[in-house]
Amino acid sequence: KNKIITFLSILSLALSLPIIPVNAAAKAGAKCTKASNMEVVKGKSYTCVKTGKKLVWNKGVTVSIPSTTLTPTSFQDLLERYEGIPSKVWNESQKLVTSGRVSTKFEINIGPNTKFPLDDMSLQSQLENISKLWSQQSQPNTTKVFLFSFLDLAWAQQKNKDLNGSWFTPESLAMNCSSSSSCGAFGGTYMGTGQLFIGVPTNYYNKGRSNLGHEYTHAVQYDQFKSQPTVNGYSLLPCWFSEGQPQVPGSALGFDSVEEYKQSRLMWFRNPAGALGDYSPESILKFYSLAGISKFGNCDPKVRSRIYDVGYMTVEALAAIKGVNATMDVVVGVSQGLSFEDSFKKVYE
Repeated sequence: KNKIITFLSILSLALSLPIIPVNAAAKAGAKCTKASNMEVVKGKSYTCVKTGKKLVWNKGVTVSIPSTTLTPTSFQDLLERYEGIPSKVWNESQKLVTSGRVSTKFEINIGPNTKFPLDDMSLQSQLENISKLWSQQSQPNTTKVFLFSFLDLAWAQQKNKDLNGSWFTPESLAMNCSSSSSCGAFGGTYMGTGQLFIGVPTNYYNKGRSNLGHEYTHAVQYDQFKSQPTVNGYSLLPCWFSEGQPQVPGSALGFDSVEEYKQSRLMWFRNPAGALGDYSPESILKFYSLAGISKFGNCDPKVRSRIYDVGYMTVEALAAIKGVNATMDVVVGVSQGLSFEDSFKKVYE
């Protein structure tokens, strides 16, 4: 347990360091601030030039630059090499998809008034990719996917009632989808069948790609407890982990390049820190103490929104140290009767 506390202390320092923007501004024709400045974005080098009275980025030229960012290999070099965390995780996630296999059969159902931002082929491909990523882990044989907008909430609630049991209820679906612009998602596995209820808000971030990976990872989490069908495995994990873990593969597979992935990470810390006050090491350590094991699957509402950013970055660091699958191995240990602390120690030594 002391080792976990030490790790979290190191993480609090790493997370409190500034997340450095990765070539976010440069785009052909976009405004820039200083002539002759150069930025590299997606393999192109852009130069800030003066056109008339304006400073804009030129068309750019293709370049090839080897990566020099060191990636963490252990807790000992985590703080020194924290900038290499996202590239290591993104690259490994792509490799897992390439080498993996689809391990579940997706049955996709879309509400009659719902328009998902991905076409059918892209939707199927995105779901299959996250299954491939987790192909080293136990997965449900079948996963039922229900996509619905606020207009189709009643449809989703009826689909929920028609299932042979669920961790979710029609009432919880309604609470999670309260308007057209605020319609959330649930994911899990119940009695061997994966269940994804994907709410589709009017403005869907990243066309919903990250959300698909996030919710199916929940299904994989729950499936580790399939020998104990009445156990809600989600409630046995710390909140920072239970929601932070799905954020990692969901986000990594939600973007087509490591640059886009890195840029997406910036948005999570643009929001106010809320009950934490700020993102200092002290506040982050306070977050871990408040976001411990949930009560019946419910996290402390004061810090719940932070489990999607601070929790995400914490598990991302764990994935960088020992691999994405190691994070699910912790869940496997808990499903075998270990406490989270003992399972963590077993996996991360």
